[in-house]
Amino acid sequence: MGQAQFSSGINLGFATTQLNGDGTSGFNKAGLVGGYFVKFTKPGTLNYRLELNYVGKGSRTPADVSSGNFVKQGFTFHYLELPVLAEFEMSRFHVHFGPYAGILLWGKQMFDGEHFEVINPPLRPIEFGAMAGIGVLITDQLEVFARYSQSMLPIRAVEDPANLTRWWDFAWSNMTVMAGVSYSFD
Repeated sequence: MGQAQFSSGINLGFATTQLNGDGTSGFNKAGLVGGYFVKFTKPGTLNYRLELNYVGKGSRTPADVSSGNFVKQGFTFHYLELPVLAEFEMSRFHVHFGPYAGILLWGKQMFDGEHFEVINPPLRPIEFGAMAGIGVLITDQLEVFARYSQSMLPIRAVEDPANLTRWWDFAWSNMTVMAGVSYSFD
């Protein structure tokens, strides 16, 4: 049986995101992804990967001249995320999955080009969710990946003064599709 090894490296990529519960749909908000990882590898077992990443999230409803909607609106969130991922190797393919915690660095609401604080109800400072993805090794040090993550706990309560919220709109959650590259230093 082989020796356990540690390796480290960087992640770089982009994200396309949406908010579940904000009344808009579509992965229309683009953001950046970047960070650092440490990987524990032992041949014949699951690998484990700890990451610390910046992820730009939010939502965006672009102006649509054909429908007469000239107002751009949305939300911009900046998170520092800590995924703890199990990684299953199949030749040059890696499947990763696991939980993550995110710390909200700051968030703004945008309406017609103006940015405002998200006040009532406020954003929660911590996000908890799940992440899954696949990676393909291009070389021994370079991997291309695609991932999906979803908040599992609400990032903000829904404004509902008339108490008409349906159970599936109970609160806001981030949905993120990421693509990028990981480069291992070792």
